[in-house]
Amino acid sequence: MPETKLDPKLRWGLQFASGYLNLGMPDEALDELTHLKKDFQNLPEVMSLKGQIFLLRSEWSSAAELAQAGHDRYPELPDFYIQQALAYEQLGEPARAIDIWMSAPDAIKRSGFCHYNLARCQARLGNASSARRHAQQAVKLEPLLKPAVKTDPLLSALKSPMNATN
Repeated sequence: MPETKLDPKLRWGLQFASGYLNLGMPDEALDELTHLKKDFQNLPEVMSLKGQIFLLRSEWSSAAELAQAGHDRYPELPDFYIQQALAYEQLGEPARAIDIWMSAPDAIKRSGFCHYNLARCQARLGNASSARRHAQQAVKLEPLLKPAVKTDPLLSALKSPMNATN
């Protein structure tokens, strides 16, 4: 099968947008992407970068909508599950976020990152025992998450005696 070459304008646009995003310049990154040809706007790489930009700019509704469109077009790609679940949690909809995490491909569901976020959502819903289980699983799968679990305001509260009975 012959290797397909990425259109040079698309490649440069993605590289510049990624560079701006890495420098914490989301407006400039989005500007790079919006100047790409219309044919490129629905490519997964472009949609995913836009989603990252919306998340960085705390534009939760835009991120959720774009992630849904990306998920509809590219259900096999993990980016859109992650972006949509993160956006829903920030929108104050932890139950919807849990549904997204649980419908994600197995590779995502087996990650510490997923369990960490499930723990946060369960804590928001007041499900302390489930939150503790997911937090423990997150650290078991990815030990580097231990400091985040310990300092996360939602999760550190799970250790108090009042919440231990839930």
